[in-house]
Amino acid sequence: MAINSRGNTENGWSNLTNYLNNNCSFSDHFSPVCSTTEEISDLTEQIAEGGKRIHELEKIKKQVEQEKCELQAALEEAEVHVKLCIIKKSGK
Repeated sequence: MAINSRGNTENGWSNLTNYLNNNCSFSDHFSPVCSTTEEISDLTEQIAEGGKRIHELEKIKKQVEQEKCELQAALEEAEVHVKLCIIKKSGK
């Protein structure tokens, strides 16, 4: 009985394997999954790169804002100096 059961099991696997080989392509079923996985991986990588770029741009923006403040302060100081020079010249 065990031999017959084993023979039926092997025959069943053989039939299933033949059916799958004849009617289904492994790559047809899993290619979209692999393709989707690769796309997700690519998108995740692009998002990470985008995050790094945003961080770098924020750092640059802070530096530019700091330089703007320094230039504004220097301009105001120069304007005060010019006004004082004008007042001194007009008072002489």
